[in-house]
Amino acid sequence: MSTPKKLAVVGFDSAMTHFIDQFIEEGCMPNFKKVFENGVVADKALVPYPTVTPPNWATIATGASAGTHQVTDFWICRPGANPTNENAITAFNAYLLQAETMWEAAAKAGKKAIVVNYPGGWPAHEKNPELADNLTVVGGCGLSVGTITDGTLAEELGLSMGYMTGAQALCYPHMVSNETYPLGVRGEIGDAQGWENVDEMGDEPLEMTFDLTFPLGIVKPGKNTWYLLIREMGDDGYDTVTLSPSKDFSQAFCTIKTGEWCKRITTNVQQADGADREVTFMCRALTLSDDAEDFAFYISELVPTDGELWCHPKELGKKLVDVEATPTIMGGFQQRTMDWYDDEMFRQLVDMHNVWLSNCARTLLEDQEWDVFYMHTHPTDFIYHYLITQLDPELADSPERHAECVDFHREVYKGADYTLGEIMKALDDDTLLVVCADHGSVPDGYHFDPYDALVEAGLATLTTADESALPEDFAYLPENMKETEGVSWMSKPDLSKSKAIPQRLIFIYVNLASRYPEGCVADEDYEKVQRDIIDALHAYKDPNTGRHPVALALSKEDARLVGLKGDQCGDVVYAVHPEFSGQHGNILPTAEWRIGTLQPLLAFQGPGIKKGYRMQRTCNVIDIVPTACYMTGLPLPEDTEGAVVYQIMEEPNKRG
Repeated sequence: MSTPKKLAVVGFDSAMTHFIDQFIEEGCMPNFKKVFENGVVADKALVPYPTVTPPNWATIATGASAGTHQVTDFWICRPGANPTNENAITAFNAYLLQAETMWEAAAKAGKKAIVVNYPGGWPAHEKNPELADNLTVVGGCGLSVGTITDGTLAEELGLSMGYMTGAQALCYPHMVSNETYPLGVRGEIGDAQGWENVDEMGDEPLEMTFDLTFPLGIVKPGKNTWYLLIREMGDDGYDTVTLSPSKDFSQAFCTIKTGEWCKRITTNVQQADGADREVTFMCRALTLSDDAEDFAFYISELVPTDGELWCHPKELGKKLVDVEATPTIMGGFQQRTMDWYDDEMFRQLVDMHNVWLSNCARTLLEDQEWDVFYMHTHPTDFIYHYLITQLDPELADSPERHAECVDFHREVYKGADYTLGEIMKALDDDTLLVVCADHGSVPDGYHFDPYDALVEAGLATLTTADESALPEDFAYLPENMKETEGVSWMSKPDLSKSKAIPQRLIFIYVNLASRYPEGCVADEDYEKVQRDIIDALHAYKDPNTGRHPVALALSKEDARLVGLKGDQCGDVVYAVHPEFSGQHGNILPTAEWRIGTLQPLLAFQGPGIKKGYRMQRTCNVIDIVPTACYMTGLPLPEDTEGAVVYQIMEEPNKRG
């Protein structure tokens, strides 16, 4: 068979094949159509358990199970600490991966690797300094470039478990308004005074003065005061906004009409140490009523052009920001959940994410030598956390909302197709292209809280939750995680009286006195308590439905069946039926419910790959690495456990 020489893995988080087939049929995903028609689609692909982002992308990068690479959940637990959720930290950091990645194996062999926005990719160059010259790394310590979600920083910022958030390489976006927004900047609008070099002030011009607050920023800010000039330049009220670092109009960053975006801006901001740092950003005059009573001005994250905190080599930073768009935090998802803006603005930020990330990847692929390319992009997952329940016509709030979400869903997949197309333009004919997802998604169902089962069985005792003491980011958790019959997901156990402690998405720990500072279970009772936990989970009935939520409960010893073991595996591992959860995580990889499935997108295209073949054989994303290495001759990562999927190849017995 003809042999590919390079490997490109392009990941679309939570993308599902049956929706792609639908949109191909509608004619709006031409690039995916090329891959599907000229390659192999694995219709029965599976992902590891748990069905969640960090461990599954780690498996796709290493070919190793979660028990081997030890990223076993969205978070990992701190060894020796009490096994409660406040002692779990987010698992987006290269140092947490305990298995060799494809890019590390390639770099060791003198090959060149590019890793873009890939969970666990940052800082691969610092973890392996001897390989740094062969690695190009952009982002990867969070879900978007510039986000640092490694747990430690999130904790220092007072955020519980760093859930879906984290620090920023310089700062979070600013929402500047005369109203209050979460993490926003509130200012007062007054009469404009002292402005210079303005050709036309209009009738009764207004202004707002504000300081950059650098929310969630790693870099501590100095004093940076900016000014907004609000003018009436037509006949229908206030309609024009100018952003400036001073009241000298000749220095203004931009002047835009209501609803408009400005072009990318480059300027310097002052840090706490007095040093200036060059940044780029974009902004939009989001809301401006005719009388200026309602005003909101959006400033995107300030991206440092030196690249030190988000790309390696850092000198690439200047080049990668020099495009028409700017990086966006999580494609605008988190700010949408805080009601900073509407769906139309959310769509614009998703589009901006796609344009910037695609341009970044294509620039690197075209300008640099490379043998291995790994990239991940996340909007297809954000959209399901936001609206998958509304995509189901029987669960949607209204027919109108369902129709809006169907349209939004289609646009997000069209954006994914654009991203794939831009990357494909930069690939050589000798490249094996793998297009994949880490899991699928299902609509929200009834919420299962393991504490309900454990308290009922006398295995746990909870303290009264003080809602006012909940951490700042609790407000942004999905509703089905915040509300449950009986006890709160955020309630704390009384460690002196609790034999069993749930932690993270799928684990329950036996509270051993010999293992934990506040443990209460004797070593000789370990196996009995472990079995009691399993029995309690299986026995529990949901009061709303009268059904048993738990689909599977295994001891740590038996969890090797699903690829889990080691220090980052709980004493009991459980999974629920899909109607007792939402989206993904604690749902088995084989689960299907209503319009969703946990089975992922997985497709192969390139030299030696069958054309137009829909493979029905079960395979797993853990097989991507060994299959790619078999076909390309690239070095196999030392911890790889997956199998070669020979059935995708034209002539699997012939190599070279």
